[in-house]
Amino acid sequence: MSSRSSQQLEPEPQGSGLPSSAVGVSPERAAALAEQRVLADLAAQCLAGDGAAWEKLARAQHRRVYGICYRFTGSQADAEDMTQEVF
Repeated sequence: MSSRSSQQLEPEPQGSGLPSSAVGVSPERAAALAEQRVLADLAAQCLAGDGAAWEKLARAQHRRVYGICYRFTGSQADAEDMTQEVF
């Protein structure tokens, strides 16, 4: 993931729903950019104290975080513990 905040993204072209940097890219890349935008918006809402956004972010990213933890540990129990620590 990029360290750029959602405020640093270029303005969206009218009607596309994607950052202007996504125009002319593959559908897969456009989908990844759209997902990053959603996650950045959720993170900003979390930082503003929105508990519902935190729950949505945690639910959306739980499996991804668990998978990373499992690859590092090779242990289901350790991966579950590490995932709990992350959230």
